Amino acid sequence: MFPKRFQLPLETYLFFAALAGASAVQFDSKRKLFFTTWLTKIHAKLCGLGLIAQFLFSLIRCVGMDRGNTFEFNLCVMVTFAISLPILAYFSQMFQPEGVKELCNVMFKTHSDFRSVAHLPVEYRKAELLHLFAMKIYGIYFIPFQSLALNFVLYTNFVLIRPWNSLDYATLLLTLIWSVGIQVFWYFVLHCGGRYYSFSKRNRTSWKFMATEGPKEAKYMSKFRRSTRPMGIGYEGYFIIKPLSLLKFVKGVVRPGNIDGNIDNDVYRFKHEGHYAFSFIKGDRHGGKSCNHEAHFKPKQEKESVI
Repeated sequence: MFPKRFQLPLETYLFFAALAGASAVQFDSKRKLFFTTWLTKIHAKLCGLGLIAQFLFSLIRCVGMDRGNTFEFNLCVMVTFAISLPILAYFSQMFQPEGVKELCNVMFKTHSDFRSVAHLPVEYRKAELLHLFAMKIYGIYFIPFQSLALNFVLYTNFVLIRPWNSLDYATLLLTLIWSVGIQVFWYFVLHCGGRYYSFSKRNRTSWKFMATEGPKEAKYMSKFRRSTRPMGIGYEGYFIIKPLSLLKFVKGVVRPGNIDGNIDNDVYRFKHEGHYAFSFIKGDRHGGKSCNHEAHFKPKQEKESVI
C-alpha cells in the first residue's frame, strides 16, 4: 500500500478527478481502500464519450481539409493522433473500472501452488535465467550511460554557469531543458532500479516465513535461499543499480570531484615542491586511516660540508 504521507493527497486527487470524469476509481484514506460508485462510473463514461466525439470531429475535419495547406493539415493530424492516445488509455476507466479497483487493492495475486516448496525453487530459477539473459543483452549499456549522463549534466551545468551572459535565451533554454531532462530521466531509472533490487531482497527474506511440512523442507528452503542472490538491473560484476545508486549519482552532480558518481576510489595527490611526495587523501589501505608517506619519498639531502 502507499505510504501514509501519500494517502491523503491521493484521496484528494482522485476525488476531484472523479468529479471531472477523469477517473472512475476513488480512494478512502481511512479504510485504505480503493472503491467505485455508480456516479463515478457515469462521469467516466461521459468523459470518455466526449473524448471520442472530439476525436471523430477532428478526424472529419482532417478529411475535409485542403491538402494544399500543409502546415494546418499536419497540425490537425498531429492533434488527432494526440487525442487518440488518452482515449486508448481511458478505455480501462470506461469499461473495466471494477478490474482497476481490484488491481489497486490487491497487493499480490499469484496461484497458491507457487507458494510451496515443490514449485517455488523451480519457478524462481526460471525467473533468474530470464533475468540473466535480459541483463546480458541490455545490462552492458547501463555502464556507459551512467558515465555519459553524469558528464553530460556536468558539462551543461558548466555551460549554463560559466558563459551565462554571453548566451542567448534560446540556447540557455535548450541547454537547461537538456540538463533537466537527462537528470529527471536518469533519476527515474535509478529510483526504479533501486526499488527493484530492494523488492528482490525482501522477496528472498519472505521465504523464511513460508509454511513447510517438516524440518527437511525448512532446511531445504533455507539452503535454497542462501544459494540465491537479489536480482538487480545492470551488468553483473561491474554495475548493479541499488537503492544508494541514486544518492551517489546526485552526489556526483553536486560534488563533481567524484567522476563516475557511483564508485569511491582512493584519490591520490602528487606534489612537486622541491621534493616528491605521495599521500592518500582517502583510503583504507592502512586500517582506514589517512597516511602520509612524504618522508619515504623525499630525496636524500646531502650534508653540508663544514669548513
